[in-house]
Amino acid sequence: KQWYQRRVRGEREVVFDIDMTDYDEVRYCCSEAKICSDCWVFMKIAVRIIDEALRQDFGFSNLLWVYSGRMGVHCWIADESARKRNNNGRGAIADYLSLVIGGDQQSKKVTLNGVPHPSIKRSVNIITRYFEELQINSQDFLGTPKKCQKVLSMLPAKTIQEDLKDWVSSHHDSKTKWNQLKAAWSTYANKRKLKNYENNAIYEIVLQLCYPRLDVNVT
Repeated sequence: KQWYQRRVRGEREVVFDIDMTDYDEVRYCCSEAKICSDCWVFMKIAVRIIDEALRQDFGFSNLLWVYSGRMGVHCWIADESARKRNNNGRGAIADYLSLVIGGDQQSKKVTLNGVPHPSIKRSVNIITRYFEELQINSQDFLGTPKKCQKVLSMLPAKTIQEDLKDWVSSHHDSKTKWNQLKAAWSTYANKRKLKNYENNAIYEIVLQLCYPRLDVNVT
């Protein structure tokens, strides 16, 4: 046999692919393969969240971020411990980093149970730095009744969705409506003694709107 027939690939980098098209349900400035400076903030958030998770939670240090050449970014992890991982080990990393789960017909795709994991709180803190710039100013994510209804459907309780019917059609800007929504949820949570997890519902919305969408099939 020739030497190349006996050759076995023992190591390979772990690669994550993040495509802008996977954000089409939460971005309004562009769609499909189109990208502008406004929606590129989604990629900035994704890079910061994934990079910090890989470094702090997994201990990786040899990371290379590259523009995919079309619609997003790739992250190459070249650490020896990553290169030697089998498919199950690679899948475990992807599962840990995957938070937005559900198909096109599912309105609520993030659910937090109990006290959020420190990695989730870290992600929320990163998103918060960009939230007003991205969702309020650029995407105007509450600028129409249809947009408001989409966000309202991300809340975990049908009761408050009914209570906020007038809010959906009110003529306020996205920043005002976002503050109104947070205040309404806080009141609802306090009445039902949900104080310990009061912020979870708002975290869920923020994460669903901005958290990285991983193409796990590329790893």
